[in-house]
Amino acid sequence: MAKLSDISNNMKLHMEKYKEQTLKIEKSSLKRAAVLVPLFEHEGELFVLLTKRTDKVGSHQGDVCFPGGKQDDTDDNIVATALREAWEEIGLKPSQVEVLGAIFPTVSYTQLLVTPVIGFIKDVQEVKLNINTDEVDDIFACRLDFFLDSSSHKYVQSKITPGLHLHLFKFNSQPQPDTGCDFLAKVFNPKNNRHLIYGLTAHMAVLAALVCLDKESGYNIAGGNTPLTQDSYMGFQIKFLNHRILAVTKQKSTTLNYKL
Repeated sequence: MAKLSDISNNMKLHMEKYKEQTLKIEKSSLKRAAVLVPLFEHEGELFVLLTKRTDKVGSHQGDVCFPGGKQDDTDDNIVATALREAWEEIGLKPSQVEVLGAIFPTVSYTQLLVTPVIGFIKDVQEVKLNINTDEVDDIFACRLDFFLDSSSHKYVQSKITPGLHLHLFKFNSQPQPDTGCDFLAKVFNPKNNRHLIYGLTAHMAVLAALVCLDKESGYNIAGGNTPLTQDSYMGFQIKFLNHRILAVTKQKSTTLNYKL
């Protein structure tokens, strides 16, 4: 596993490099939302926690996602939004999370500007998750570098945005023996062993892996022969967001030629 200090440094470099573009995008009129990308260490490897939404929620029913939601007026900032949502959805206390920073935001098809906040769960042995069954149907974990591996990855054409290629990952969970840890028992022994991770969540997971691990992916940019790296991915993402925000604010439906 990469050292936490190295991951934190990689986060700082990312935020500094794309600070100007981030501030420009955050000035848009889009409503804000945040997700927490919860990382934790297990047996020397870096894992990320994900959830599967129920069919009761108002949007993204049945999708795999990170804990998150819209920013409330009572939230001090976008980081507070991510921490609050994680507490409300899975019972992860803000005090149990070391916030490493935020990576570049993106826009959902519901026209929310979503900021992924990277957090490290400090002591999983002390964490007892309390799942909100109205919102969360399942919870599971996979290695963060899974999202850089070509073996379970493919691109699919967006059904909503013509011209946009999306990541899709097929994840098969391998049940783990009982270690007496409530947290590990929940995340490594989900209700369902197979999950599809795609769309916005897959995009944020890929970017988180590229930034935190400072590695290139094992697959190429969609339609190209160049491995996906943080810089090449961000080049597409900045163009996409500027185009998307313009389309949303002008209420226009346009075809995008950006392959994410």
